[in-house]
Amino acid sequence: PEPALWLFYASAAPDAGRSVCALSSRHSACQTHFCALMGRILCIDFGRKRCGVAVTDPLHISANGLETQPTHLLMDFLKDYCRREVVELIVIGKPVQLNGEPSESMRYIAPFMKRLAREMPEMPVVMHDERFTSTIAHREMIAAGLSRSRRQEKTLADKTAAVLILTGYLESRVYLSSRK
Repeated sequence: PEPALWLFYASAAPDAGRSVCALSSRHSACQTHFCALMGRILCIDFGRKRCGVAVTDPLHISANGLETQPTHLLMDFLKDYCRREVVELIVIGKPVQLNGEPSESMRYIAPFMKRLAREMPEMPVVMHDERFTSTIAHREMIAAGLSRSRRQEKTLADKTAAVLILTGYLESRVYLSSRK
């Protein structure tokens, strides 16, 4: 499929993020023109058994949950998704204790991040604080009126936590850019 959004560089937009399109083989106009490509931001709430996954729209306005993935199939899912969609960044939830120190879960995430860097070296990856996202996810499900049995579905909680992490990341970018 074609990328969701192409913006061609124009002299009227000097800050258009001039970069040569990474998908030039699929977009003939990029062979000779500069373009700025807005890709999605993908977020992972990493777990030992399964991972919640969320993604933005191409304009980075909203975050939506995707299907929760079994951890052992996550890398295949990421590669496939990145082949089908333009992804400019992957955000991984950073498990942090209240005192700011990394939690025990980091020992499971670190090997995955090394593998991700090895298998998808061109993909930028950042971590974002995931404190309280599971608790907030459960509260949101209660507020949404979901039944007890539906709230106990771990896949829904993982997906919701990934959306919360991604939303927090997007809000932090807006906050940081407003302080400049």
